[in-house]
Amino acid sequence: MLHTTALANKNIIALDSTKKEYELYLQIGNKTWQNQKNMPITSENLPSIIQDFWKVNGAVLSNLDLLILHTGPGSYTGLRIGTSFIKGLAMPTNVPIIGVSTLENLAYQASLLAPANTYVVALIARPQEAYVGTYNWDLSCISTETKNTPISLENDYQAGTTITVGDAVFMNSTQHIAITTPTMEALLAISVLKYAKKELVDHHQLTPNYIKEVYTT
Repeated sequence: MLHTTALANKNIIALDSTKKEYELYLQIGNKTWQNQKNMPITSENLPSIIQDFWKVNGAVLSNLDLLILHTGPGSYTGLRIGTSFIKGLAMPTNVPIIGVSTLENLAYQASLLAPANTYVVALIARPQEAYVGTYNWDLSCISTETKNTPISLENDYQAGTTITVGDAVFMNSTQHIAITTPTMEALLAISVLKYAKKELVDHHQLTPNYIKEVYTT
């Protein structure tokens, strides 16, 4: 999946723990592994799956080159476990980490389906509240991701130049893509872009993206 990119032949672990069933991608040189839907991954079997893959391929975790994580928003427990797990892997040798927002993932998927200047992504957090992120066409974040009231999103975009994404209610949106699930493919593709821009963090900087700010009317 990454063999034609700048991340080819590197030792990589990519984890998405934002959902009930985790997604995992492992890469040692030119050998890769990704769990399928019939192989659920949980916090209980995650360490052993990684250790087994590394052992079978004659590698050791101390030779990791990069760690990739979906930072949220998403399952509170999943984010906490995933962040702690990745930090634990990074700590001994200070492995660099790429963190990708769930909302950024959806914006990337939308960009493959329809070109636009801006993507406003909103996922329902609870009744009358949504997680909101606004991105440029190059996936740079225009504003800090927040919780907001869906009805107020009409002020965040201009019709004709922006595509709205997600499952929250948008007022006066003329172009909408109802994507709600982040994918491992998008996570890895965004990581390639971030790696090229050197948008890396260390384990001290990595935190779950709970999006705690709340704005209501």
